[in-house]
Amino acid sequence: MEKGLKENVLSRLKVVDIILEVIDSRVPLTGRIPNLGEFKGKERILVFSKIDLSDPDVTRRWKRYYEDKGYRVALVNIKDGKGIDELKGIIKDVAEKMRKKLKDRRVMVLGIPNVGKSSLINSIIHRRKARVGNEPGITKGIQWIKIGENLYILDTPGILHRNLNPKSEDYKKLCLVGSIIPRALPIDEVVKYLFDFLRGNYPDVLKRKYGYDGDDFSEFVDHISRMKKHIKKGGEYDRVRTLRMILDDSTNGRIGNISYDLLKGNDRV
Repeated sequence: MEKGLKENVLSRLKVVDIILEVIDSRVPLTGRIPNLGEFKGKERILVFSKIDLSDPDVTRRWKRYYEDKGYRVALVNIKDGKGIDELKGIIKDVAEKMRKKLKDRRVMVLGIPNVGKSSLINSIIHRRKARVGNEPGITKGIQWIKIGENLYILDTPGILHRNLNPKSEDYKKLCLVGSIIPRALPIDEVVKYLFDFLRGNYPDVLKRKYGYDGDDFSEFVDHISRMKKHIKKGGEYDRVRTLRMILDDSTNGRIGNISYDLLKGNDRV
């Protein structure tokens, strides 16, 4: 397990009964937290966030995939509140079914960066200020907010930064959804991965969004630089500016409903 997870989250997980694992719905496999299986005895609910940005058909298949494995799964769009009431119902249902001598159930939100963890907490608690903290057996300084009868949620999410090889496909995917800033890999390699992925899986996006239907990456970048007038003094294309714009289009969902983790035949990964 990552050192950061042990240091920042492990002590809190000792007093938690239910884990809400928040996953960007565009990367429902790559965006998961590794090694959570170590925390035996904790109920886990998978929360697919940003469903307004992912391919709805692919997202439905992933939901079914995880449900078939025994997970409870909620699809949410934090921006408009879609799915929040369903998630609350799942949390309540899971809490009521748990066997525990103590009546109170405690919930913690976990996820990699930029999946909407804090926003999800705010949506669940409706920004209520009533807090319960420093109770017996609870780490000092941790604040709990009541979200139901004998049900409390930690007001600060746990964050995990995955250690990945910058050359790996997983690293590039997480760059494309904004969970990693591509400092360890040239941005052109990340955008080249996006270009190839779209050509292979969503070819209409390149033509619809950028007016390009060729297969040459360098030509593609020059085409957009010309179209957006990203030109330096002297007439040279500002390719870095264009590459950053394309990456930003991906992270913010401006290229359309795209899923970067695709299920293979018969819903097998």
